[in-house]
Amino acid sequence: MLSADIIFLVKYLYLIFFLSVLGYLILFFNLNNSFVDLDFYFYKLNGTTLGFIIIVAFFLGMLLSYFLQLPVLLRKRKIKSKNNDS
Repeated sequence: MLSADIIFLVKYLYLIFFLSVLGYLILFFNLNNSFVDLDFYFYKLNGTTLGFIIIVAFFLGMLLSYFLQLPVLLRKRKIKSKNNDS
């Protein structure tokens, strides 16, 4: 019974954490509302806010690091046999 109560509380802890991070991102997006121009090699993007660019760059970095870690996360681990033949 005690473990069910802990799991119930952890669900709400995750929900509170998610909502606080989401609120922080929305606040960050709204406070950095100055417009900037992005100039790529072949394309110029006008009228984008600084907060949006920073948040998008943060999430793109998270996705890139996840995709680069996928081979390490999905590789099969070799199980060493514990035979004492010596």
